[in-house]
Amino acid sequence: MLSLPLARIILKMSLVTIATFTNAFNMNVLKGRLETEGIPAFAKDEHTVTTNPFYDMALGGIKLQVREEDVAEAQRIMAESGYVQPPAPPPVAEKRQNPLLSFLKFIIFFAAVLGLIYLLHDPLAYLEPVRRPVQLPLPKISH
Repeated sequence: MLSLPLARIILKMSLVTIATFTNAFNMNVLKGRLETEGIPAFAKDEHTVTTNPFYDMALGGIKLQVREEDVAEAQRIMAESGYVQPPAPPPVAEKRQNPLLSFLKFIIFFAAVLGLIYLLHDPLAYLEPVRRPVQLPLPKISH
């Protein structure tokens, strides 16, 4: 159990995430390397992701964090060790669709659905040729 003064010191520390991982094994390798070099490292969400791997994407993975003043040294060690994080993807600009185009798509979809319902109502009526009664001439009967 942490003593109260030590807990206050930890709470006042400003931690920075330097790497994220999908499994605890890879995170612990780098954490051990940093701690060997004298940099205290902390794992955020390690136990949650380890016990329930489906939370990995929801939480953003296991985050390896170091103190703010140790970030430059930690990044140097990561570069030496081959742990280079891929650059973050650029933010995707939200595409605004023309409201008139959206309405037109809705009308076309609605017409297609109504046409399908109309055809399925009595499909044989549209496949058979129109049958008209044949008028045969009546024989003339003389009395």
